Amino acid sequence: MTSKTDWTLAEQELHRAMVGGHRHSPQGAGLRSLGSSGRSLNVDVFRDVTGYSPEDLVVTVGAGIRLSQLNALLEKHRQWVPLEPVDAGDDSLGGAIAVGLNGWYCQSYGPLRDRVLGMRVVTPAFGPIFIGSKVVKSVAGYNLTRLFSGTRGSLGVITEVTLKVSPRPYHEWIWALPCRSEELSREVHRLQSLTPDFRVLAIMQSAPAEAQIVIASHGPALAQSLVDQLGEPSHSALPSLITDPDGMLVQGAVPRTRIFDLCHIWPDFQPVQMDCLSGRFFGSLKDDLWPGLEHQIHDLGGHGRVLRSAHKGMAATDHIDPLWDTVKKQYDPDGCLVDFWR
Repeated sequence: MTSKTDWTLAEQELHRAMVGGHRHSPQGAGLRSLGSSGRSLNVDVFRDVTGYSPEDLVVTVGAGIRLSQLNALLEKHRQWVPLEPVDAGDDSLGGAIAVGLNGWYCQSYGPLRDRVLGMRVVTPAFGPIFIGSKVVKSVAGYNLTRLFSGTRGSLGVITEVTLKVSPRPYHEWIWALPCRSEELSREVHRLQSLTPDFRVLAIMQSAPAEAQIVIASHGPALAQSLVDQLGEPSHSALPSLITDPDGMLVQGAVPRTRIFDLCHIWPDFQPVQMDCLSGRFFGSLKDDLWPGLEHQIHDLGGHGRVLRSAHKGMAATDHIDPLWDTVKKQYDPDGCLVDFWR
């Protein structure tokens, strides 16, 4: 375990590198990179557990820890962070927060950013700072942790995170039911009528006429009623969306009522997962297909963002918050960190 002194020295070294005259970008697990702009700032040294209170459901860890490592630690107390990336990527925790990554359980357990109580961030302007709190019940002023969630390290580099965790369910039942694309709407509505308590109800598709409806349920009593109607669970774990390792990754959301419209407009042979409970989606596609699809998603009343692309320019958007420039100048006045939204 890294000592407090070593941790502080590592943060100071990170800050010196950050303001050393070149533009930089954080490097976590490297699963959600955008182009090759800037020099990489490695946060792998920040991966220790610095505090854990199982009775309070709170853990503090270095941002470089992998999701699998974190959940292996929490499993000893039958606890977990219910973030299961749709493509089964083993992201670093800081990287997952920095890109705003969602997963299979986002609707039933809430997005990852809502679990962040506090964090340490190394910023160009202020050096290492702590924002938020290390306890669940706190009056800590503005929720600045939200400011750093989803901004891809453009304002500062996350080195430590304090999270709320959840009790791990004793039972998990998973079905992946084949369904023809033209029957998706009817079949999803039929499944929704069986129970309102699904933890996951989502569609996975890649080929034009082929799809799977993925269901997950927690709890033996509820699951037994589903077994009577659907048969024995077909999977021991949630399936992974098979993505193109060289392709673009995107995520976003449309209104739940437009989820089947999204099925129709999604390009053929490009894999996608669509959450019927929330309207969120996660997909992989060729870079040149995204601009047109993004406009169609906006027409549905939705939005999307690029998680990974070989071309940095694909991350740019016409829908930048007008306050962004002000915030960027406050935390990074000299432009030491790559601004992925410009």
